[in-house]
Amino acid sequence: MKRFTLVLAFFACAMMSVSHARAAGEDAARDYVVKVANELLVVVNGGGANTNEFRQLFRSHAAIKTMSDFCLGRYRKNMSQQQLGEYTALVEDFIVSLFRKHADSFKGKALSIYSVKARTPSDVTVSARVHLNSGEITPIKFRVIKEGGTYKIHDINVAGIWLVVQMRNQFVDIMQQSKGDGAALISYLKTNS
Repeated sequence: MKRFTLVLAFFACAMMSVSHARAAGEDAARDYVVKVANELLVVVNGGGANTNEFRQLFRSHAAIKTMSDFCLGRYRKNMSQQQLGEYTALVEDFIVSLFRKHADSFKGKALSIYSVKARTPSDVTVSARVHLNSGEITPIKFRVIKEGGTYKIHDINVAGIWLVVQMRNQFVDIMQQSKGDGAALISYLKTNS
């Protein structure tokens, strides 16, 4: 009976430790998203939001390589190192261009967090609302993952669509249609960035 009590106490302590770590991860992720969102609001509300400002924000806060690799799926192995380098740079251009085109849609006053859910202490989804200058409220979700001691954005959900997941579907479709030819995807990205 004593052994059972010790095992039970150990298990309870372990669960409390995981719960504590998850809560700490949620707080840190929430703070990180608020910081990024405030920086984004400064850029879009500045009136002169240009590609370089979006690019700097993206480079500072997004897990570019991880996002790019995910979007290729199994077709990553079909590309040479040179193609992968060009592809990753073009994915950055593609996302920056997308945000730049839709900057006016995100002119807002503030961001309010309404939910933070940790899959693990280092993989957290932060759900928020952007209070737009027009009076409308736009829901947005950020999936952040801790890499090398700091959080990075891995995906963003606007209007119920996860950006990186959507890009993966689109990119994999292009690769399938071209029978795995990376040049076709690179050509698409050059045309659409």
